[in-house]
Amino acid sequence: MLVAVGLRSGFGGPAPRQGAKAPGFSAKASDGKTYSLDELLGKGPVVLYFIKADCPVNADAVRHYNRIAESYKDGKGTFLGVINGEALVYRDWQRRFKAPFAILYDPELKIIGSYGAERSPWIVALDKDGKVALTQKGFSEKELAKLNEHVARAFGKPVARISFRGAPDVPRFG
Repeated sequence: MLVAVGLRSGFGGPAPRQGAKAPGFSAKASDGKTYSLDELLGKGPVVLYFIKADCPVNADAVRHYNRIAESYKDGKGTFLGVINGEALVYRDWQRRFKAPFAILYDPELKIIGSYGAERSPWIVALDKDGKVALTQKGFSEKELAKLNEHVARAFGKPVARISFRGAPDVPRFG
């Protein structure tokens, strides 16, 4: 999911608003599979975590997103990353951060641009009908708690007790 000033650096359109139909996509992922939004929505809600591979703020945030994804991996939805690169970029990032979810490759920033993801981290949660239910630009303790509660409800699971200790008080992004 990029360049030094942001994920998309003027590429693509504005972020879809809450309640709007999410842009479709099909992309190869780190697990060797190709995912389409339509296929994913057939299994339930989807959370997209947009990652700028070299973003220092994302490096602080990823451990929190990993815990959220791990807590709901058996739920009725899908948590996926989208990274601004291909397999080599992903492998370096994964070696450092060990994400427990598949990551879509987006070297041409098509998915990133269609979701208006300008910064990292950037979260877009879609309901089972493919409409934008939640967008978060950056991360903070409050935003992580809100995402945790949203994912629990959307994925049909009890809210996991996750510590977001060390997260900033106000949203940060790179």
